[in-house]
Amino acid sequence: MAQIVLGLATSHSPMLSAPVEMWTMGFGAKDALDSRLGDFQELRRRNGARVAQELSAEKLQERHHAVQSGVAAIADTLSRYSPDVVLIIGDDQYELFREDHVPAVNIHWGDTIERAPVKLENVPAFRRASMWAYYPERPEKYPCNATLARHVIESLITREFDVSHTRVVPSDREIGHAFTFVVRRLMTNRIIPQVPVMLNTIRRRSRRCVAATRSVAPCESPSRVGMKRNPWRLSRRAGYRTSSSTRRSIGACWPPWRKKMPRKSAAGRNPSSNWAAQR
Repeated sequence: MAQIVLGLATSHSPMLSAPVEMWTMGFGAKDALDSRLGDFQELRRRNGARVAQELSAEKLQERHHAVQSGVAAIADTLSRYSPDVVLIIGDDQYELFREDHVPAVNIHWGDTIERAPVKLENVPAFRRASMWAYYPERPEKYPCNATLARHVIESLITREFDVSHTRVVPSDREIGHAFTFVVRRLMTNRIIPQVPVMLNTIRRRSRRCVAATRSVAPCESPSRVGMKRNPWRLSRRAGYRTSSSTRRSIGACWPPWRKKMPRKSAAGRNPSSNWAAQR
């Protein structure tokens, strides 16, 4: 029986790996032109005075330092526990899957993940400073644990989760940045074999994600397993709020032994969507 020795979670936002000056110069400028946010000028008129005090150079530097310290703490924790394999649950943002096929859940059971350098001319200017966290300077291969991955696939199907699976990545596509972020920013001492579990970014129900995660846990394997989750985004920006059902589902992620867990988030705080656990 596999032993789950650690659980970790962090965002993989490019803001985590960008210099602090890009938070306003790059991402802030991008928001002003992002039609998905609605009437940005009206939002600025209503909220500008309140938000301005949170965007001072001192506040931004304080938060940037907290973020970097949090990521470093998670990397240190992963290094100390040194699991045999890391099962990474993250989202695919039209990187491996596109309109021809977008599965709800996919598990990759190839032997390696190949990562080539990114062509910066194809990357929006505000994101370029963060690409080091996702892409190497020269082609690299990252190991996977195909045996455990296949077992997880078979176990989920046995538990009535009919998941998709991949073993080969087409030459014009790639395993998403949610997974290479873990390798490049959290695996600082050694590259740990991984099992990538990909979630559809278009539509997924949080309760179903929680149930699938619980079904992954009781798999039989001699390995010591670390689980790393890239949580879905919960944002209050521009007036968005999380529903009570979503908040209940997030709470359901905590197992019965949760009161004994050491907790750590990438921002140095304890939001419910970021958790670290030892069983």
